[in-house]
Amino acid sequence: MKELFRIRAKALNNGEVFELSEKDFTFSESKAEYVFAPLDIKVKIKTLSSDGEKLQKIFVAVNDKSVIEQVRFPVCPKTELTNYDKLLVSTAWGDIMEHPAQQIKQYCMGRNSGNEMYGWIRAISDLEVSYMYPSIMSMQYVVLFNQAKSFYLASYSTGEESHSFNIAAYSNSSYNLELSICHYPYISGEEWESPVCSRANLGAGWHEAADLYSSHMSGKFGDPDLPQWMKDDSVGFHGWLATPMKAWGHTSCRFNELASIYKEKVAPTGLNTMHVYGWCNNGHDTLYPNYYPNPELGTADELRAACEEIKSLGGHIILYTNGRIVDPESEFFKNGGNEDVCIDENGKPYEEIWGPDIHYRVNCPSQTAYHSYMSGAVERIIKEYGANAIQIDQTSCNYGEFCFNKNHNHSKPSNNFLGGLTEELKTIRNTYKSLNKDFFVWCEGCHERFGKYYDVEQGHGEAYSMLHIGSACPEQFKYTFKNRIVSGLALDLQQMCYSFIQGKPFDAKVAKIADSDYAALITQLVAVRKKYPEIYLRGSFMDNKGIDSDKYSRCGSIISEDGSEMMLSVWKQGADYKSVGNSSAIRLPDGWKVAQTVFPTEAVISEIGSGIYKMEYNGPVAAVLLKNEKT
Repeated sequence: MKELFRIRAKALNNGEVFELSEKDFTFSESKAEYVFAPLDIKVKIKTLSSDGEKLQKIFVAVNDKSVIEQVRFPVCPKTELTNYDKLLVSTAWGDIMEHPAQQIKQYCMGRNSGNEMYGWIRAISDLEVSYMYPSIMSMQYVVLFNQAKSFYLASYSTGEESHSFNIAAYSNSSYNLELSICHYPYISGEEWESPVCSRANLGAGWHEAADLYSSHMSGKFGDPDLPQWMKDDSVGFHGWLATPMKAWGHTSCRFNELASIYKEKVAPTGLNTMHVYGWCNNGHDTLYPNYYPNPELGTADELRAACEEIKSLGGHIILYTNGRIVDPESEFFKNGGNEDVCIDENGKPYEEIWGPDIHYRVNCPSQTAYHSYMSGAVERIIKEYGANAIQIDQTSCNYGEFCFNKNHNHSKPSNNFLGGLTEELKTIRNTYKSLNKDFFVWCEGCHERFGKYYDVEQGHGEAYSMLHIGSACPEQFKYTFKNRIVSGLALDLQQMCYSFIQGKPFDAKVAKIADSDYAALITQLVAVRKKYPEIYLRGSFMDNKGIDSDKYSRCGSIISEDGSEMMLSVWKQGADYKSVGNSSAIRLPDGWKVAQTVFPTEAVISEIGSGIYKMEYNGPVAAVLLKNEKT
């Protein structure tokens, strides 16, 4: 018998836990409800639509002698999978598993080592993983797909309860999976209803699933009110170069050297933004949320002088902050912040070990003292240190821990993060918007809900295996939420090319400019972005939808703001800057024709078949401009 729901309940008198599946309930035809008499649990399922996309909600009621901790709904067994089915989970940077059942089993083998806690994807049994929203999940959908069809499972929640997408492998199968959405209502003596949940059988690949999700959710949370300069043709935002100061015991530069670094290394690339970390406290990853200049690096006046000089050159300087963790040695923790950290079910604070073996605590975002403290730090960064941007780390990709402190400003363990972090980010944004309209913020990770309250979302997941089980799919978020600015990692030349074909501004490091090939290519690609602002600053990323390329090339496309042009870029993975004679075969999307090659200057494109073109170029990446035949 297929089960549509499962429930975990706990008796309050003796703590006995009941793991209930649909078969444990008696179904009443007259009331259209399921009943579990021993705990007086009643369940109803309401179907809102079944025309193509099946939309449903589940309603659960329980008496005051028990608490319902988990409701799994819907539960979707997928028992006809093959070696060709892939799974895409909408994490901050996409998690795409080529062989999901095998990869999940392998990941779960290490669940007793503690390694999975570091990765934020929780292995909850030897066969099952859990992706929490909010935290590692940036959107609320997963899609199983192959080259012929796909299966889509989604939640359309706009509420404040966290929930997870759970994926379980079968012990007796190499391919089959069970997908479910796990809700955490924590109710006793009341009724609860789930958000709308969706299931649908769709066409090939994952783009149709993303389009369906976007049709439901792209307008629910809104986009940030960006500073005008970020999308202006004459200035524009095209990324940053990151500069460490003191990190992990090593000092790289002092405050009085920052302006020279900007002039000599950042500005020549065409970029106008410099990201500085390790500037405060005792170096990077120390004493958060303290944000005072490290005296080893110079004085506050020297920091301000450097910021002012960079701004006078038309530049922007970003100072690092962290919006989630608290150092027990910080002034905030010692002055009452110890009462505001997340507490687990056993009454102990959660810990994260970072940097030089510091046992950080996780701030509970429902508590407003942290909001005020961070807001004050941002005000000081603007008024006293003169920076015109900050990073807020760890806000949109790290685990949203449940908090069991009953004295906090949340009504249940599972609704502390969504509403709390939203208010934290709003408080910080209101502060800097009132002080400097050109100030901007970027946050680690991508998130449909939180992204409204900062300007740039950092898309760096393709480089870090701890953030996904399979391989990263950083295209997913930008394709689903086309109006967001998402940066792309450029720690090496190949990553730079990958970010370029996605139309993303570059998240690069100053140290890489010492590599002449790297420096030359990033300068050229920034120049391409500046030449086509209607595409790179205001266009819509379409990934490779409707486009085919040969197996040795990767491509991406961006449609201009008015829909009349498309930039189609190809990347010959592994080719270096000096390689010559590269070629890529491309099938153009329907309704588009070649206008001109854009990069590199000697690139040539020619038709070799009906709608099939050959792009010949030197170097690892090329771009061609297409015209919409209907305009």
